[in-house]
Parts: sequence; C-alpha cells; structure tokens
Amino acid sequence: MNGDGRDEILVQKKHPRGERSRTLRILGSNDGENFTEYLLPSALQFNGDGRKLYIADYDGNGFNNDLLVQSFANEARLYSIDFQSILDASVDQSILNAGDYAALKALHASTSGKRWKNKTGWDFDSETPPSVDAVNGWFGVTVVGNRVTAIDLPSNSLSGTLPSALGDLGNLQQLDLSENDLTGAIPSELGDLGNLQDLDLSENSLNNAIPSELGDLGNLRELSLSENDLNGTLPPELSSLGNLQELHLDNNHVTGTLPSEYGSLNNLLELYLNGNSLTGTIPLKYFSFRNLRNVQTLDLSNNSLTGTIPHRYTQVKLVNLDLSNNSLTGTIPLVYSLAANNGVLSNLDLSNNRLRGTIPDSVKALSTNEQLENPPYLKTQIPDVEAGENFSLNVSTHFGDINDNIASYGAEGLPDGLTIDSSSGAIAGTPTVSGAFTVTVTVEDTAGGEVEDEFNIEVRQLLDAGDYAALSDLYNSTSGGRWSNQTGWDFSSETPPLAEVVSNWHGVTVEDGRVTAIDLNKNSLDGTLPSELGSLGNLHTLDLNNNGLNGTLPSELGSLGNLQNLDLSVNDLSGTLPSELGSLGNLEKLYLYKNSLSGSLPSELGSLSNLQELYLYNNSLSDITIPSELISLISLTKIRLDNPLGTGDEFQGKLAVRFPLS
Repeated sequence: MNGDGRDEILVQKKHPRGERSRTLRILGSNDGENFTEYLLPSALQFNGDGRKLYIADYDGNGFNNDLLVQSFANEARLYSIDFQSILDASVDQSILNAGDYAALKALHASTSGKRWKNKTGWDFDSETPPSVDAVNGWFGVTVVGNRVTAIDLPSNSLSGTLPSALGDLGNLQQLDLSENDLTGAIPSELGDLGNLQDLDLSENSLNNAIPSELGDLGNLRELSLSENDLNGTLPPELSSLGNLQELHLDNNHVTGTLPSEYGSLNNLLELYLNGNSLTGTIPLKYFSFRNLRNVQTLDLSNNSLTGTIPHRYTQVKLVNLDLSNNSLTGTIPLVYSLAANNGVLSNLDLSNNRLRGTIPDSVKALSTNEQLENPPYLKTQIPDVEAGENFSLNVSTHFGDINDNIASYGAEGLPDGLTIDSSSGAIAGTPTVSGAFTVTVTVEDTAGGEVEDEFNIEVRQLLDAGDYAALSDLYNSTSGGRWSNQTGWDFSSETPPLAEVVSNWHGVTVEDGRVTAIDLNKNSLDGTLPSELGSLGNLHTLDLNNNGLNGTLPSELGSLGNLQNLDLSVNDLSGTLPSELGSLGNLEKLYLYKNSLSGSLPSELGSLSNLQELYLYNNSLSDITIPSELISLISLTKIRLDNPLGTGDEFQGKLAVRFPLS
C-alpha cells in the first residue's frame, strides 16, 4: 500500500538495457462500478466492472516498461487484472497466445480429451503457453502467427459439452467438431468469433435452441448444425450472414415457421431445413431471383409445411428442389414444367403431399442425373432501340411450350413509350427516353402459377431533328467540304444519326440528344451564317472565330436563350448589330471584334444582365456612343471599343471607370 492509502500492483516487463522505464497509473473506483482512468500515454484505455480490470490495446506498439496499477484500498472485490492486449504485442510471437492456450485447454477438458481417438500433442502439463511450433504439431490444430486459426477434430470421439472459452479464439477461421458425441447447448460465445468462416458441429447430440448470436458471424461461409437434437425456432438473425453460402440445419427438432428473412441471403447456394418440425407456408421470397437468387439446392422436405406450392417461381439457378413429405395441397404449378423445359430444374421431389391434378410431362421427365447450365427463360438477344423510332418484340415466343396455358403477360421497367399487350405478350411502341433499362416480364398461367424473367434493353438517343438540320445548314452555307477539319460531318442520311455519333464530330458537343457547343475556330469556314442556327435551343457556346465568314449576323441568334459564349471575331461580317442580341439573357462573353460591322450600339445590349466581357473593336461602327443601359450592367468587367464616345456617366459595375469624351 502506498502513502495515499491505495493498493499498488507492479508489473515489470523486461526491456532493452538503456531504455527508460515508464509508469502508468490506472485508478479504480471506490463504488466498485464506475472506473475513472488516469492514463499515460492516453492511447491506453480500460474497462472494468468492479471485479475485473481490463487494459486495452496499446496502439499496436507493445509495452516494454514497468506498469503500476493502483486501486482504492476499499475495493476488495477487485480480483482480476488483464494486461493481455497490451502485452501481446511485445510477447515473443513464437509462443502461443495465452488466451488461445486457455481455450484449447478448456476444450480438451470439457470433451474428455484423454479419451479422444487422436490426441497427438495435446499436452497441458505446463501452465505457460507452449511454442507455436509445438502446437502446430497438435492433431487438428492450425496456428498462424501465435493465434489458433483452425480446429479440425471430426470423428475423434469428443464427448461432453462445448466450453464458452471457444469464443476467445479471436482469429479462428474454421471449427469442425462434426461426428462426435457432443451434448449440451451451443455456447452463445461462438458469436464472438468474428473471423470464423466455417462452422461444422453436425452429427452430434447438441440440444437447446440455435443461438441468435451466430448471426454476428459476418464472415461465415458455411454453417452446419445438422443431425443434432436442437430445438426452438429458427433464429431470424441468421439472415445477417451476408457471406453465407451453405446453411445446413436439417434433421433436428426445430419448430415454428420458415423465417422470410432468410430470403435476403443472396449469396446462399445450399439451404437444408429438412427433417424438422417446421409448420406454416413457404415464403414467396424463397422462390424469387430478387432474393435467394443464387440458391441451387433447396430442401424443405420432411416437415409439416402446409399451403400450396408457391406459384411464383423465378429461381433461374435452382437445380435441386425437395418439398416431399409435407402437407402441401393444390396442384403442381405449370411454372415448374417451364423450369424443367428450360433445363433449369434437374431434381424435383414433391412426393407424399396432398397434391391433386395431373403431373406435367416435363416434370415426369426430370432426370436425377442431369446437372445442366441455367439459361434464362428469355434467350433472345434483345436489339438496341432508338428513341423516337417504332419498336416491337413478342416475348410469348420465348417461353417454351406452355403458350397454350398462358393467361396473361405483364412487364415492369419498360421505358416510356413502350407497352406490353397482356394477352399476346407483344411489347411495342415508340420510346421517348434514352438509357439502359432492365425489364421484368411476368407470365401467369391458367392455373394461377407465375414466372418472371428479366432482360436488358438500351434505348439509344438520336440527335434532335432540328439540331441535325441546323448543323447541315451550317455545313452547306460555309463550304463544309473545304473545311480544314470536317471529321464526322456526314449528312448522307435524311434521318438524324445517334447522338453519340454526332458527339464525335469535330467541334461538336452533344448532351442528351441536343447540341450544346460548336467550336470551329480557325477551320476555314467560308460563307454566311444560316438563320437555322437559331433553332439550336440548348447551345451554350458558339465559337467560329478566325474564319472567312461574311454577310450579316442573323437576327435569329437572339433565340439562343441558353447561349453563354458567342465568338465570331476575326471574320468579315458586315451590317449592323441585331437588336435581338439583347434577348440573350444568359450571355456572358460577346466577341465580335475585327469584322466590318457598322451602325451604332443597340441599347438592347443593356438587357444582357449576365454580360461580363464585350469586345467590339476594329469594326466600322459609325456611332459608338455607349448606351446608358450598357453602363448600368453591374456584371461587366471587360469592354473594348474603338475610341468610344462617353455619355459622361460612370460605369456602375466592376468596370467603374469613366470613358473619355472624344
């Protein structure tokens, strides 16, 4: 006890000569429940319950110095201090982890280890852990680093109960104790084995319920608890095992209904729940490719299931289906005939139920030896569709030989403009939108059975017809055949090409089927600008500078409401500036310098509220008095004119200068 009345526990660690020792003080609690920590360094943390003190990870660096732990003198209940997670990092990795050693010892003791069929190496004479090399020589044990990663002791005469200490094997990936004489309950602590991938406790005499904590084993791929004496209900928590591929819970005494939650096990390949006392109906989720979409074997036989066989069969990968020895009623849905016809379902057992009606020939012909590939029901390659063009596809020709028994068709996910005829299965119409679509086709037979499948269809966007015409007029009116670069510019077709094709034309940018930019500067354009340019409603950039353009500026350019940049500089354009340019509300840059434009500056330019740059110099403007409307533009930052005549007013915006009078 030290001077302030507290007990001190000193743990000394060997450290290299010359390394300075450090001291950590960890104070307990005088109420035995709430601990206050005083830690140096602060990276250390601990938790306690009044009886145990646990000092957690030392940030992966190990601890090589003296450790002083203090607890209040009146804390009589403190009996255990665990430094393991601190000391592990500094322990010689050639020595087995102490916690793993304790777990192996507990397993050996609780399962009559001395009577095992093969117990080679299993020796616990020493209280301290043996070397890793030694334990790797133990029968059925695999060690990586200094942690146990696998225990394989099937058919080895283990008898007794499973110890909860198995939950301390934090690096365990495989635990196989199948075909032994284990009894008692499955420890809930097995749910702590976060790295476990394979758990096989089948063919024992384990009892009680399946622990819901097994649903915490996020890395588990195979879980086999078959042929035990387990009871209770199926824990829905197992639906959290997203990586699970095989689930064997067959031949136990499990009761209750089939959890619909198991339908979310999308990676599951095999599901065996046969040989129990399950009741109720079969969830539809077990037969949908949206849920158990990868399952190949589904065995629900030898239970007390009732209701009808699900008519909604969409399991395109299911090879083996066993529903025998239940109390199912109704008829065999025709969709199972379809599955057999398509080579999807190879093994089907519906015997010993209360079914009525006839057995489809294709179901009778199922071979127990066939393991076929699983093609989708719709085998046809669906052609691409072009938006705005007629399209037709009859899906009824792709559903085997059951057409005479089909009652109706349905489809979900069709692009706008396409519909399906419910009686004929014909998909037709004119798609109005582009993109990739996944279409689900549903077929219902006369017995009420239902099957569905998916196909992908891509609606490709055609260039807007008006934009195509405008590009054609620009090409023809500016001697397109003599351009320096005319890559892609092809108007041999009267109908618009695909938008994706035009986007590869030199100088053209296309978005959503509309031309948004034309940049043909320094490209030897020669001729006049066509008025049809005004129909390019989505155009935001028009750059035709440094060419041989002549004639006047089309007033129709004022219709380009989305235009932001207009550059027609360094050409031979003439005439006056169209007042319609004042309608370009989004225009930010207007470059018309080095042309032969005449007349005055239209006052309508003062309506260009977003205009930032205006270059009109080197023209033949006769009256270049700056309109007062233009002076008031607060967004204007750059203006260049030929010897402008000022009004005497100051610019109100960022320009904020007074132009001199001439």
